[in-house]
Amino acid sequence: MFKIIILLSMIGISIQQDESQASVLRFDNVIGPETGQYEYAYETSNGIKEEAQGEGGKFAKGFFEYTSPEGTPVRVEYFADDNGFQPEGDVLPTPHPAVAKAIEYLKNNLPKQA
Repeated sequence: MFKIIILLSMIGISIQQDESQASVLRFDNVIGPETGQYEYAYETSNGIKEEAQGEGGKFAKGFFEYTSPEGTPVRVEYFADDNGFQPEGDVLPTPHPAVAKAIEYLKNNLPKQA
């Protein structure tokens, strides 16, 4: 019985794909030299995927996906502009309600700058 367990473990290890050997399944890249607008997308054999579009120095929007080491699918959508990088996704931490309340209090009670 022990030999069967060892054999099955060795087969499982050999079947598992080495992440460093992932191949690119798709890669698209379009850049408008006059406008600075761009679009790109890629996907790899280990399940990593990203797509984005934007205009250089002005804005970007897109998403990326992968599977966490625990086997959980992860997807993060984002938008970036003059207000900074704004990601959204289930895996991102959310602030404690007390922190959000304190921020709201400060926004409403700090003196306005002229």
